[in-house]
Amino acid sequence: MTPVAPARSTPRRLSPRALFEALATPHGVDRCLELVNPMLTVRDMRAKVTEVARSSADTVTLTLRPTRQWRGFQAGQFVTVTVEVDGVRRTRCYSPVCSQHRDDGRIELTIKARPDGVVSQYLHGFAAAGLVVGLAQADGTFRLPSRRPAKGLFISGGSGITPILSMLRT
Repeated sequence: MTPVAPARSTPRRLSPRALFEALATPHGVDRCLELVNPMLTVRDMRAKVTEVARSSADTVTLTLRPTRQWRGFQAGQFVTVTVEVDGVRRTRCYSPVCSQHRDDGRIELTIKARPDGVVSQYLHGFAAAGLVVGLAQADGTFRLPSRRPAKGLFISGGSGITPILSMLRT
């Protein structure tokens, strides 16, 4: 029987990003980069509030400019927004109200400040241009069909109005 030589292991090479992540442990690259610029990210997706419109006593419309990771949305879908309120990260889902074909890549969210809504109350009361929020890719199956019918009937109420607005604007 011929002895088998042990397999030689070659040292694993780390990519520059993996090396930086290892050095940034335990916080991660994006936690370090946000100290320089909150919109500079490797993995996390964020958005900067560029405009704020308070059209009624209990609603606010935010225009957001997402980071480069944003892949867009289809009318009717929702996005997840994360803000820090009193030191706690809070996440809520909102449907864009703008057309999915907006030229500048920004999205608009119209949010009603609910009496028991921590995030909606915070955004209504404190959102200003320059605020950076966490953002997730658009999700959800409620959207316009790819083949549009000649006519459509939209019936909605409450929070269901925002995806319908996006559909109509698209």
